[in-house]
Amino acid sequence: YINSGYRCTEENKRVGGVKGSYHIFGMAADITVKTKSMHDLAILAESVGFKGIGLYGNFLHLDVRSYKEHWEG
Repeated sequence: YINSGYRCTEENKRVGGVKGSYHIFGMAADITVKTKSMHDLAILAESVGFKGIGLYGNFLHLDVRSYKEHWEG
């Protein structure tokens, strides 16, 4: 499931997104896949070229920034 993709600045603020979020540039998505663990999905995402990968309890943030950065939230 895609939980969140593009967000306008107002929506990004409303949901608690960070200033300068890749969501407001249409470069990020938060997803949930029920058939894989978030950790396994993060490994797969990195293998297909995602650079920004955030592991959260029930979803994974993916973005296409120009540098590699991984975090847990």
